[in-house]
Amino acid sequence: MARYTEIADAGFTFVVSGNYADDGNIIGQMLSVADQTGLKVLVSDDTQVRNMTRWFTISDDRSVPMSITTADARELFQRALDAYGPHKSLAGFNLFDEPWDGIFGSLGKAFDVARTLAPQLLPYANLLPGNGPSYDTYVNNYIAATKPALLSFDRYIRSWPAARTPDISTTGPVSGSPGWPTTCRPGPTFRHWLTTATAPRPRRICCGRST
Repeated sequence: MARYTEIADAGFTFVVSGNYADDGNIIGQMLSVADQTGLKVLVSDDTQVRNMTRWFTISDDRSVPMSITTADARELFQRALDAYGPHKSLAGFNLFDEPWDGIFGSLGKAFDVARTLAPQLLPYANLLPGNGPSYDTYVNNYIAATKPALLSFDRYIRSWPAARTPDISTTGPVSGSPGWPTTCRPGPTFRHWLTTATAPRPRRICCGRST
């Protein structure tokens, strides 16, 4: 409770499960504490959701290997809703962390299932990091398949001293450049890079940082 109160007092509004908080009982405890502290929770790594998105392909073509039907996917997602839905802190579900291009079709179906069964919740995925034309294609393909409400992607910090350099907020997201670790900062080049995608625009864009 004290830690979640500290997080809320610092001005943060939500937390994400995962990173070993992936057991149903642990997730339930997270939600209970968040209920009391005013935080919202994006549930990540729930077993039912992982079965729907990561371990199986959603397809009504029964010849597709390792596949489940749309009805199966709805049942799996409903189980997750039944487990966590009573909590007022539930904000949505992280359906996939760092998906690759080849699964966007099935992931898009998972997004559709989530929107249909729980339109008040956020279906969410966090993209791989990257740069350049091939990454633009990757992001555009994801947007076209899932029609996300927001874009979220990793940007791995490699050098904290470089991250503290005063002038890096204007550098572009070029892998290996001095400013590369801090492209989440709102420098002009970064803002320009975010506008290069040509698919229908999500309403919000966020960036994850990992150390």
